[in-house]
Amino acid sequence: MDLPNPVVRSHYKNGFAKQYVRDHANLRTEPATNNVTDYSIGKAIENPELRQKQAAIIDRYLDVQQDILETFIDRGQLLKLTQPTIPPNDKRIPGLRLHQPRSASGFAARAYGLRP
Repeated sequence: MDLPNPVVRSHYKNGFAKQYVRDHANLRTEPATNNVTDYSIGKAIENPELRQKQAAIIDRYLDVQQDILETFIDRGQLLKLTQPTIPPNDKRIPGLRLHQPRSASGFAARAYGLRP
């Protein structure tokens, strides 16, 4: 299945953090800026302070992202979706197959507001 790779960008002033999947396996998070004076440091690319500031930004970004994932996903909601449901009329409704590529692409399409 050949799906496009979504890119997530979080902007602040003239800079942003970009997150995307590379080579179908690696999640990359990169900082970028159009104006380093937002960080109150010099413009030289060799400036070690620029790399330290951007590394700190990415660390904070990933920490917040991890907190969000732990809050919403790791509470067991996804696991519940995979379990069958038995309503009062005893007609068993099978759980979702989240591990199958077809199901995963359907969830991705819904998450991005696309219609299957």
